[in-house]
This record gives sequence, C-alpha cells and structure tokens, in this order.
Amino acid sequence: MNKFKKQLYISQRFLDRSETWTFQVQIRKDDFVCCKNFREKEYGSARTAYEAAIRYRDKTLLDYANGNYLNITDKTVEDCFNESFVLMPLSLATKNKHSGYFNNFEEYKYINIQKLSSEDIQMSLNKLNERFSNDIINRHFYIWKRIIKTAIVKKYINKDLCLEVVLPKSKKIENFRNKKQITKEDFLIVLDFIKDSKLSNYKKEIYRDLLLTIYYTGMRPGEALALNKNDIDFKNKTISINKELNSSGVLRNTKTQKSIRTIPMNDQLSNILKNTLKISNSNLLFGDEKGNYFKEKKISQRIGKICKGKVNFTIYSLRHLFSTDLLMNGTDPKTHQELMGHSSYNMSLYYADTNEERKKKAVEDR
Repeated sequence: MNKFKKQLYISQRFLDRSETWTFQVQIRKDDFVCCKNFREKEYGSARTAYEAAIRYRDKTLLDYANGNYLNITDKTVEDCFNESFVLMPLSLATKNKHSGYFNNFEEYKYINIQKLSSEDIQMSLNKLNERFSNDIINRHFYIWKRIIKTAIVKKYINKDLCLEVVLPKSKKIENFRNKKQITKEDFLIVLDFIKDSKLSNYKKEIYRDLLLTIYYTGMRPGEALALNKNDIDFKNKTISINKELNSSGVLRNTKTQKSIRTIPMNDQLSNILKNTLKISNSNLLFGDEKGNYFKEKKISQRIGKICKGKVNFTIYSLRHLFSTDLLMNGTDPKTHQELMGHSSYNMSLYYADTNEERKKKAVEDR
C-alpha cells in the first residue's frame, strides 16, 4: 500500500476491508465550509480519484477567492423562507399573508435548498391554478422569488431558479368585476339596514358617517379609519390623507407616496363630518366608544350580517363606485388619479367598474 503525497485540505484513508482509497477535500474559511469525498471505486483507480480531489480543491479555492463559491448546507426551503424575513423585512401583516401563501407549498418545505429545481417551483405553481386566480398565483410566485433571492445571497445556490418558471394561467372562472360592483341604490339600502339594525346609536352614526365619507371621497377604508379631527379643514373644505390603518388595525404610512394627498369636501360631506365631530369620543374621527381604532374587516363583516346577504357589500366597494362615477362623469385622467391616490392612471381605470347597461349607453351616446 503506497501512500499518496500529502495535499493541503485533502485527507486520505485506506479501507482495509475493500482495499480502496478515499480522499476527502475539506475546506473551512470563515462562514464557508466545503466537504466532498472522492472514492477509488467511483473513479476506477486510486490515482484518478486522488487527481480529481486535487482539481476540485484547486477550483474551490479559486472560486472562493473570486467570491464564486457556495456554502454546503442542509438548509431547507422553509429555512430560506424564514431567513428571507431577516434579509428583506416585512410588516407583521404582510409577513402573516406570506406565511399563509407558503403553507400551500407543504410538500416542498423540507427539500434541501441545494436540491430544489426549477421544475419543483413550476409544479408547485401548476397545482394552484384550479383553486386560485392569476393574481393569487402571482403572489405565490413572489414567495418563491424571495426564497431564491435569499438562497443566492446566502450563497446556498448560484442560479436563479425562477427564471425558467412560466406562470400558469388560472383555470378558476371568476367574474371579479361583478363581485366588486355596487350601485348607489345598493349603498342607500345598506344605509337603511344600518339605521334599522340593533347596533348602538353611536355605532349607527359612526358607521354611516364613515361609509358616506368614503362614498364622497373614494379614499381607502384604512385611510378613512386613520383620520383624526386635525385632518379635517372645514374652512377650506379639505381632508388631509397622510396615514392609514393596515388590515391588523395598526397605524402606518400611506400605501405609496402618491397616496399622500388633500381631498376636497362638498357641502354634504362637510355637514356630515361636523356631526361626526360632535359624537366622536376621542381625537379619532371614526374611533369606537373607547377611542380605539375600528378594523375594516370587522366593520365589513358586521354590515354583511346586518344586510343578511341581500346586498353584496364591502367597505372597499365604495372606492370602486367612486372611481366608476369619476370615469362616467368624464373626469380628466390626472384628477382621477390624484383623487384616488394612485401611482398611475391605469390603476384608477382598473378600479372603475362597468356593466352591460353602461356599455349600451356608451354606444348609444356616440
């Protein structure tokens, strides 16, 4: 048995039972760990295995020097998902949403990130197209993009696996626009239901004034619920939008920089908000009896129960109605965009609804 010349980072071992050599390359530098075996029986001869180990060591050291190395890791897809929140922090509400989406990748969670393939990502998304819309599928894909980006930054992988993925088209038939449509007549019915409900008198008035404020201004429900008395300027008849509540009822900055805006009030809304100031128990314009923030979801759910399914209503539908009315009234694009607080006019158009009656009228009015 002839020993081979000793090499830096390479250990050698002779196995008596099989009478074969094994050469192990083991490199440790800072956070970089590399370990790989080269066995005689896999390379045909001990000399070939020995030379392969040397070549691998030299290439690995060169890659490390140039920053083109990978950390050998047992990290899973789930580990990278969790690490993505450290690398790219999100708000608690968004983090919870991402966790909900990630739960749909159950069978992929525990795959070693270095064994994950583009095919795995593709298959995980393909399985969603029966249940979810294109928008929701795209959100799931975004989760994968964050995972892969994290793995690349951590040097677990060196290839963007998402580049080879083709987003599947949803097979779910969904008349999204009809779902969010509401008419002025529907809204008046909702107000009547609130008036005749068993809610406390305080909540009846606050809910009514909140809904009317959104109806007359088109502001986001979270923006309306974040308003305080100082945001209302009765002298100039304006409302200042500079903050909002997220879905968890936590105060935060507006959705975008364009969302910071000043909205004019008409006389009807001005009178409504003067009444609101009289009944409000705190500096909040639309706070509860104890001066705390209301949550949009809870209000929508409560109103839904009051309406007993007779009106398909959510608070956000009033924003769509406002955008639709602006479009039907011929409001110029720039004004439309600024009132809605959108970063582009295309988004404002997306919020506007249509129906067969409006289409017919548009053709007849030519």
